[in-house]
Amino acid sequence: MFAAVYVAATLLATFAHGLTIDISSRQVVPDNAPTVSTQIHPFGVVGKCLSVKGNVMENGTPVQIFDCNGSSGQNWSIVKGQTKVQLAGTNFCLDAGSEPASGVALKIWTCYDNLPAQNWWFTNDNRIAVYNKGKHRMTFLPGQCMDFKDGSFTNSNTVQTWKCTDNNTNQEWSLASVKSGTSSAA
Repeated sequence: MFAAVYVAATLLATFAHGLTIDISSRQVVPDNAPTVSTQIHPFGVVGKCLSVKGNVMENGTPVQIFDCNGSSGQNWSIVKGQTKVQLAGTNFCLDAGSEPASGVALKIWTCYDNLPAQNWWFTNDNRIAVYNKGKHRMTFLPGQCMDFKDGSFTNSNTVQTWKCTDNNTNQEWSLASVKSGTSSAA
């Protein structure tokens, strides 16, 4: 039996230059579907991964860019649209902190439902943005995207929140299945 999950939302994000993003998604997920492990890469750079520093699974451990090495700290569960970015097989989620702003380093933290710092939207243009699910609409909070600092792919480079900006390649991400290793933008 399949459970239909339908997400249709208009995401209105108004930035300094008036950018508005409209996002809709439809997913059909089988009941009791297995969790898929995924590596998250800076877009087009499959040799580098979003990685938990030192593979230390503790609240507050920073997230960084690092060579893909197959460690459990590089295996995530994420889907397009509304999502948590969760370390596969754990109860740790990507966390933007209590006041996401440009330059705030990302970390892992125990997953909590409806915690704004752990609510993300994986956009159709491959950005992963913090969002706030308000009563009548969803908005980027306050226009913050997952970003790797200074565009550097150097090991241990910080992953942070930064103001969402069109055509900012520091904010574009791709996924690759851990099983197949096949890279995709979805």
